[in-house]
Amino acid sequence: MMKERPILFSAPMVRALLDGTKTQTLRAIKPEWWRCLDPEDEDDRATALERCPYGAPGDRLWVREAFAPYRMRGTGVPSGIADADYACLKDGTQVWRSPPAVFPCLSEYAPGAFDGVRWRPSIHMPRWASRTTLEIVGVRVEQLHDISERDAIADRVERANDGIGWRSYDTQGDVLGAYMSARGAFFSLWRAIHGAASVSASANPWVWALTFRRVQP
Repeated sequence: MMKERPILFSAPMVRALLDGTKTQTLRAIKPEWWRCLDPEDEDDRATALERCPYGAPGDRLWVREAFAPYRMRGTGVPSGIADADYACLKDGTQVWRSPPAVFPCLSEYAPGAFDGVRWRPSIHMPRWASRTTLEIVGVRVEQLHDISERDAIADRVERANDGIGWRSYDTQGDVLGAYMSARGAFFSLWRAIHGAASVSASANPWVWALTFRRVQP
């Protein structure tokens, strides 16, 4: 039976999901567990797959992102409905709870349009407010340094403006330098997120590599 689970993504990664440039994500396995795994033991990998908290192929992930119970003017959302029945997302998209509906963001906003918005962390987003649903296509267990150029690109690494190097973005949408390989750009993002933690790039942690496709909620 297909199951649904929540998953967190930053605003830049949500944009990549929506435009189809992100089709994979790597999530670290808990350090206390992966230290006990043998990278050469296929049974250990199989055990990890069975324990994957994100599910298996065919399961779905609904994306949590920062939001606010706030209604932007001019988005076409009907008036007269309580703010609690709406979620405003950081690009101005509005989600209506009942009946379910998503109102696309406006192409432009007046200066200061978001000044009065108090954003809530993605971890608190309710299911009804999610606009993005992903179907898991594949799950792998590997170590971080096993990532290939192709996988790094699928994880939202893109060509630099000069068309030669590669770049990635941090959780705020800022460019993390330019690198000669997609893997180098990916590792810069991993370091920006995890720093010197036990799942840092230098520790070469075990990860779940999830590939997915976007589906209608």
